[in-house]
Amino acid sequence: MPLSVDCGIFQQAIVKTFMESTHDRVRLFLSKIGHREVSEATGIKEERCKTIRYDKRAHLRTSELDLMAERYPEYSLWLRTGRVDPANGEISPDSQEANVNVANPNAG
Repeated sequence: MPLSVDCGIFQQAIVKTFMESTHDRVRLFLSKIGHREVSEATGIKEERCKTIRYDKRAHLRTSELDLMAERYPEYSLWLRTGRVDPANGEISPDSQEANVNVANPNAG
């Protein structure tokens, strides 16, 4: 029995987490962090980062995911599983953005 989206905020987040694929999360990650920054940090060519982000037919290589998770350890759990654990510093780009906006309401 699928979870209803009308079950509350907590369950909505669970539905979203389990429906996203790793590739979906990596595309969001690339859009939030930026192709150039990820390329410079990981050694993955910027054109390849763009292909991963924009071409849904592109296959994400395990080695690319490993490089992103290694260089950005705060996103590692989320990139691989879709889960976050803020108490242990495991966040998503959206949760980091939300924290910035809460701390500084004029930020965005």
